[in-house]
Amino acid sequence: MPYTILHVDSSPLADHSISRKLSARVLAELKAQHPDHRVIERDLAVNPFPHLDSLTVAAFYTPPEQRNEALSTAVKLSDEAVDEVFAADVIVIGAPMHNFGIPSSLKAWIDHIVRTGRTVRYGASGPEGLVPSNKKVIVVSARGGVYSEGPMKALDYQETYLRTILGFIGLTDVSSVRAEGTARSRGSETAMQSAEAQLAEALSKVGLKQKRRAYVHSILTCSHRAGTTRWRHFLRQGHGRAPIRRIAFRGHRPGRLPREWTPIPAAPARRLFGCDLCI
Repeated sequence: MPYTILHVDSSPLADHSISRKLSARVLAELKAQHPDHRVIERDLAVNPFPHLDSLTVAAFYTPPEQRNEALSTAVKLSDEAVDEVFAADVIVIGAPMHNFGIPSSLKAWIDHIVRTGRTVRYGASGPEGLVPSNKKVIVVSARGGVYSEGPMKALDYQETYLRTILGFIGLTDVSSVRAEGTARSRGSETAMQSAEAQLAEALSKVGLKQKRRAYVHSILTCSHRAGTTRWRHFLRQGHGRAPIRRIAFRGHRPGRLPREWTPIPAAPARRLFGCDLCI
């Protein structure tokens, strides 16, 4: 069975969208880790879902065997969207903040997948989500201000709503990749740096690790023991923000090594230093 990824984007800004850039990064990592992947794309800015009308709502509450042609046609798109949610192993949702909430296009999609009898049911103890809870959801959000903390936190109806409504249908394993403060001076750069760290954490929750990079800082010692040169370096992992670790390398040939923070992919680093890095 292929690993199925449901990718939902809602920003109307196309190539200028930060949430789209981040969701594309998440998608690329997932695809790289699962060669047998299948991607279901829902671009809600290009192909928006219609807002619910009386015919569609009537179809929701009419048993399939009792629907006429008009009702069956009205509910077809909603059924497809629900089937995609059930088929997905992981759902990636790109959601910019619009007026403290989510875009209306994303809300319309949600209205088509949150359905009594299909994704939620009401029992003696209240509502129960029908979507398997083992599915992973990664919400990629972008907002001009800072709403995760501080005085604006109470105005976050974006991520709080998404977590609530997704949990309502059973999707409780939700991770966030958030770029906020993008409207501030140099905000986009800072927001993207913060989002990178969150991206690594979100991918770890779905059993993935980003391709790690080694960062050689400086040579600490160099000694010769029985013809073997041992170099000690400072090394950072994962984009230079993880804690520094001291690692001993054996079997290097003497030579000039970079003394600046120099990013090099792990595999070339192994070839350069002639050893197996502990990363």
